[in-house]
Amino acid sequence: MAITSGMVVLDANVLLDAYRFTPDSRADLLNAIRAVGERLWIPHQVALEFHKNRADVIASHGGSYKEAIEAISRFKADVEKELKPKVANFVKRVALPERAGESILGKVLDGLGAAIAQLEQLRDRHGIGADAMRRDPIYEQLEKLLDGKVGAPLADADEKAARTEAARRVKEKVPPGFGDVGKSDPAGDYLLWRQTLNEARDRQLPLLFVTRDTTKDDWVWRPSGRTLGALPDLVAEAKREAGVDFVLLTTQSFLHHARTSLKADVSEDTIQQAAELPPPSEDARQTRKPIQQTLRATLPTPDEEWARLIEAGRYFVDTSPITAIQLRELWEPAQQVADVEELNRLLLDLRQRLRARNLRQPPQPEDDPKA
Repeated sequence: MAITSGMVVLDANVLLDAYRFTPDSRADLLNAIRAVGERLWIPHQVALEFHKNRADVIASHGGSYKEAIEAISRFKADVEKELKPKVANFVKRVALPERAGESILGKVLDGLGAAIAQLEQLRDRHGIGADAMRRDPIYEQLEKLLDGKVGAPLADADEKAARTEAARRVKEKVPPGFGDVGKSDPAGDYLLWRQTLNEARDRQLPLLFVTRDTTKDDWVWRPSGRTLGALPDLVAEAKREAGVDFVLLTTQSFLHHARTSLKADVSEDTIQQAAELPPPSEDARQTRKPIQQTLRATLPTPDEEWARLIEAGRYFVDTSPITAIQLRELWEPAQQVADVEELNRLLLDLRQRLRARNLRQPPQPEDDPKA
C-alpha cells in the first residue's frame, strides 16, 4: 500500500492548505504529513509554487476576515446612527432616565462589537493576521517539517529538455501539463512530474501523489464526474519511466488513510473540512483585486511606520534588512503591483540590490525621510 510503503509527494495546494485550515485542522494536517516520515518528498517545483502562491492564500483568507469585520463595523455604525435618535425619543416618551436609553443602545452595540472582536481573535488564531507575511508561525512549522525533504531543481540541460517536452504536451494534449495553458509558466506541472519520476526511479518505491485540486483534468481520472484517482496515462508512464506504481489521492483521502494506516492523530472534522474547502484555484481569483490591500497589510505605510522604522534602524523582508530610505524606494512601485508574481519579482530584485550593499552598518542620518 503506497500510504505505508511508498514515496509520498505533496502538491503545493496541500502545503498551502496549512493556511486555509482552521488551527485544529492545520495541526491534524501536519500530524498526517509528519507520520509519513522519511518517505515524504517535495519536488523543487512544488516548493517554488508554494512560495509563489503563499501570499495569495494569506491575502485570500485575510481578505475574507477583513470583509466580514468591515461589514459588521458598517452595520454597527448604521445601527447606531438609526437607533440613537429613536431610543432617545422612546426614553423621553415613557419618561425613562437618559442613562436607560444609553444602556439599551449600548447593549445592542456591545453585541456587535463583541462579534467584531471575536472575528479578530479568530483571524489572529488562524495565523493570518495583518503581519502574517512578516511573522509566520505556519511557515516556520512547515519549514521544520520539510527540512531535508525538498528536491533540487533539474540541471540546466535537463530543464531545457523538460520545457521542450512540456510545450509538446501542451500542444498535443498529453498529460500532465496541458491544463497549464495560460499560466505564467505552462511548464510547471510537467517539471513537477519530471522531478518526481526521477526521484521515484532512484528510490524504487511506489509513488503516491496527494492533491486537493480535483479539477486537474490532466492529472485526475474523473469518469462521469467522480474522482477515481490518477489518469491511466500517468500510471502507465510512471511504470514505464520509473518502474513504479503510481497512485493519486485527494487531501481528504490522504488524511483518512493517514489516520487509519499511519495512526496519525486526525479528526473526522478535519477530513470533512478538506472536502468542503473551495478549489485552490479560487485563491488567485479572490486576491487579484485586493492585492494592494495585501501590500498595505504586509508593508508598513510611510505615514504610520516611519518613526518606528527609524527608531528600529531597519525593516525585514524575508531575511534581507531594509533601511527606511530603501523601504520608501520600494513603496512607490509596490503601489502599482498588479499580482503576486510581480510582487515576488519586485522583492527578489530588491533583495539582490540590498545584498550588493553593506547593510550591516547602522542607518545614516540621511535615511530619515523627514531629514
